[in-house]
Amino acid sequence: MRRPSRFLVACLLAAGAVGPVTEGSVARAAPVAADPVTQVLPSSALVLRAAADASGVYAYVLEAEGTRSLVRRRPDGVVEMLARSPRIEQLALDDERVYWVGEDGVQAVAKAGGPVESLAARDWTLIPHATDPGRWALAVDGDDVFFSIDDGIGRVAKRGGEADLLADAPSGRGAVVLGVDDDEVWWLELVPAEGDEPQTTDVLATPRAGGASRRLLTGLTCVRGIVVDDDGVYWLGGTEGRGAIHRASKTTGDTVTLAVDVPVYYDRVLEVDGASLFWLDYPSGLHGPMRVRTMPKGGGAAPETLAEPFPAANKLLLDEGHVYWAQDGVRSVARVARAVLRRRVIAR
Repeated sequence: MRRPSRFLVACLLAAGAVGPVTEGSVARAAPVAADPVTQVLPSSALVLRAAADASGVYAYVLEAEGTRSLVRRRPDGVVEMLARSPRIEQLALDDERVYWVGEDGVQAVAKAGGPVESLAARDWTLIPHATDPGRWALAVDGDDVFFSIDDGIGRVAKRGGEADLLADAPSGRGAVVLGVDDDEVWWLELVPAEGDEPQTTDVLATPRAGGASRRLLTGLTCVRGIVVDDDGVYWLGGTEGRGAIHRASKTTGDTVTLAVDVPVYYDRVLEVDGASLFWLDYPSGLHGPMRVRTMPKGGGAAPETLAEPFPAANKLLLDEGHVYWAQDGVRSVARVARAVLRRRVIAR
């Protein structure tokens, strides 16, 4: 890997543990024309990480005997084993393969199955024992995989080869890949708390081919979720049970507030896809139903509720037609159509 001597490989943003996926047989709903809930994995499986697209749900699961595996649940309901005993902190998908990052570096396997390929090996001689997996992240686009490292952002070709260091973070600060567009890699620089000052987050962009980074947003506090697409940067921030969703222009940094009085509890529960934002909020904390919500990403309309499930979840996934939610340790994950359903779902 081309890198300075202080380069520390593969510290990537964890997506947060998620638990398996629920079905009409394990859920109750107010009488409606269609059943909003679908089982995607056996209830005996504990899902640690997951990603979804039109080809299926890809889940890193802890099986009853303690084995960790990567499995695919196809749209027809068949569950296939893709990899035995991988070490995964975050997953990403393209049309052909599943990519992940973890203690073994950046790896991939074909969606149809086959051998696991190592794209960017982790150099254990350079990794400190206290590496925080909460900063491990990766994004795939075009021919490349972009991933976080302890003091910067790396890039490796999807088919493997020598990895490059694209950007450095100052000593003592964390770097987390956020996303990638046609021109730039978007990433977060985490500025540690100091004295009475809280941790803050800056948003930067670096040319995909390398070069000088530009700092779009600085000093964001209490960031609970942040995502990027071709049009903007969106984040959910807030403390003490109330927050707001904001959008910033990727060219000017000009910021607008899209939703206020958002009941916050968990982190990383905001996603953007197509013309819409999706998130989880918690009007009753953990003691009552949460809300699965959506609104146009450009604003101009009030948030709408897709479902009001209980127990509350701490993980949000999207595919082309559904929103999934999951809670650590509860061993159930539900999904609902992305069209507004206006119904209450209570998982047993």
